[in-house]
Amino acid sequence: MNKRDINHFIEEMEMIGDEWTPEQVEEVYGDCTLEDALSDRKADVGTFFNIIEKVLNRD
Repeated sequence: MNKRDINHFIEEMEMIGDEWTPEQVEEVYGDCTLEDALSDRKADVGTFFNIIEKVLNRD
């Protein structure tokens, strides 16, 4: 990803409370396209939120 893509990734993820530094994005998703990186990370965050929801709603 280029610097513009990295900044866009950071902005998108901040909207859902997932904060990243440019260095972290480069390290984890530097070889990916912006679209692939966002898709992958949003899926990971969704999975995490689902786990949290199940834990909180246990009876």
